Amino acid sequence: MANPKRLIAVLLSVAAGGATTAHPNAWAPETPFALPAAGLLVDLDPRYHVRIEPRPDLAGEGFGPDEVAVWGNATPGAALREFSNFRPGGRPLQSAPLPEIAGHRAIVFAEDELVSSDEDALDHLTTGSGYTWMIVVAPDRQTPTRPPFAGVNALFGNLRNGPQFEGFWAGLDDDTAVWAGARNGRSFGRWNADNPKLSGPRLTEGAFVILAGRLEAGRGARRSELFAGSTVPVATATFPVVTAADPSRLAIGQERDATNHPGKESFHGRIARFLLWERPLSDPELAQAMTALGGLYGLDGKAAAAAVAGGG
Repeated sequence: MANPKRLIAVLLSVAAGGATTAHPNAWAPETPFALPAAGLLVDLDPRYHVRIEPRPDLAGEGFGPDEVAVWGNATPGAALREFSNFRPGGRPLQSAPLPEIAGHRAIVFAEDELVSSDEDALDHLTTGSGYTWMIVVAPDRQTPTRPPFAGVNALFGNLRNGPQFEGFWAGLDDDTAVWAGARNGRSFGRWNADNPKLSGPRLTEGAFVILAGRLEAGRGARRSELFAGSTVPVATATFPVVTAADPSRLAIGQERDATNHPGKESFHGRIARFLLWERPLSDPELAQAMTALGGLYGLDGKAAAAAVAGGG
């Protein structure tokens, strides 16, 4: 039986096979929707640097539509140049322009992943520099997972492939409640004092929302925060920063470059933007970024409230 994602894709508009749409001025955000530029490492925008390729029937799923092979980073001079995937059956799709986000496109994930090839570019984010990430995302219904993967539907992450899986990550529970956190490599437990969980509200299926996470710079006990649709944190925790931690490649759509079980801890939904700074944005900068994204994608306070109506 055909994969439902492939059937849905009939409704999606994609570029010609192998085509890449480049940003007209590298990274030059639209006025008045300017984002804080200092420390910006990653800007993934479905309008630009998306390479579409046809996917032959290599996984027994039938000859589906063209898929996203590469999603390029629009930040000029960035160490992380692109996120790619050549795993049969594991590449996302590009949507048609969506009226609910002011006509912008999104990348559609259904247990898919796009992974950076750089192993060490982000190590400093959880060993002292701090970070801010921001994502414009709409979750679909998650596929219930069984132990040991239950409740892990990852949006992104740069966790190391064992033994303690250090790095930072964010995702959804099976009921679409959002969570995030960082891991310092001192212990294995999924959630404990070394790996604190920031638990947020349930998100409304199909509704776009702006999520963000922020880690305070420095060593030792640092403040970690999760935001959902506003600049008021929905969860905070103390994260013990350990300089010896050694995270890995950043993956979009799952928690790490999970070569041992790709797609098993991945989420279902659409990503319209992903941003990552190598520093904690100040409160005014965080507000500036959320306001810019809200304006660009037509996500005002009312839309944000609807997107988190699933609980909290």
